[in-house]
Amino acid sequence: MGVAAVSWSGGKDSYLAMHIAYEKGYRPLYAVHMFVENRISYHGPPWLLMSQIASTGLTGVFARTTWEDYEKDFKEILRRLRSLGVEEMVFGDIYIEEHRRWVERVCREVDIDAVEPLWGSDSYSIVKKALDLGVKALIIRAYDREPLSKYVGRILDADAIEDFEKNGIDPAGERGEYHTVVIDAPLYRYRLEILDGRFESIEGRFGDKIYRYRVFIPTKYRFIPKRLGSLEHQ
Repeated sequence: MGVAAVSWSGGKDSYLAMHIAYEKGYRPLYAVHMFVENRISYHGPPWLLMSQIASTGLTGVFARTTWEDYEKDFKEILRRLRSLGVEEMVFGDIYIEEHRRWVERVCREVDIDAVEPLWGSDSYSIVKKALDLGVKALIIRAYDREPLSKYVGRILDADAIEDFEKNGIDPAGERGEYHTVVIDAPLYRYRLEILDGRFESIEGRFGDKIYRYRVFIPTKYRFIPKRLGSLEHQ
């Protein structure tokens, strides 16, 4: 297995995909995050995403794009990574076939293999594995309706997952019901402690639908160094 990059949303699924890929022998060196300017895609402040990636020891690759130019800009990044020796791109998809086909096609067109470590697992197992590993994921965005909105700003735990399942919500939020940011995990060099933040409601149109979200915006934080758990590159 060669050098790999990770599609990094900052959430539990992208972290877990990276973690499993690393355990299987892949060598992740880069983490890619796309800031989409004309679509609601809030995954936390840029500083938080950069801090996460720094904590893993990966090299962050960031780009701003629009929804219309996303594929073109993403492929350009992949081409540059391919020129640096990247052979695989790791994604955190679980079961949405349309997205899997898209990433496989885009990667194939630039001579990179798409790797999907979570694919085919059920959502509950994915979240449980993350929690069992000690992943601490802060719920940072969710649809602005109960019971989802009451968990915004809180750490994802077994109680939240149980509540989601009782209300017919995918426990992993695979269809965008909620999003997380990982603030601590086994492969982090330091953990992020969120000390303060504010809540906001945001909305936007995608296609013919209007979506309304409750978001938590961290405003004060600190880093806590850890002795163990960083990625070691050879």
